[in-house]
Amino acid sequence: MGINRDRMLTIRIHEEAMELCGIIKDVDYNGFMASEIIRRAICMTLLNIGELQQKLSDDYKRKHGAVPWAAIRKTRNVIAHEYDKVDWDIIWNVSTVDIKELAGILKGILKAYDAEEGPFDIELTHRQNIKALEDAEAEYDEEN
Repeated sequence: MGINRDRMLTIRIHEEAMELCGIIKDVDYNGFMASEIIRRAICMTLLNIGELQQKLSDDYKRKHGAVPWAAIRKTRNVIAHEYDKVDWDIIWNVSTVDIKELAGILKGILKAYDAEEGPFDIELTHRQNIKALEDAEAEYDEEN
């Protein structure tokens, strides 16, 4: 039996969310605004998340209504079709606040999959990402 498609897409979305956490980790707002490369990397990652979520089944999206699917889709569409209208303050907020919330929700979904269907072991990818998120959350909590 193959891996559930929605589970695999969730792993991939979680990986992208963690990648974005890594991109923005040591960047402050001024550095973000000063670096076209960082802004483009962030937008590409958000675009990837938006593309991946479009492939999820409608049943899955309904089941996991805590995930802001409409906001993810809207962000993807603005980046893809209206790049000149991107509000960088919104992208900053998405990159520094919303993405951590999304990663946390996805982590919970993936843990539920593990409990229901057994662990997913291809390179232990999502477990490594979950560990990295937990470490980042602990570091954030210590700093604040």
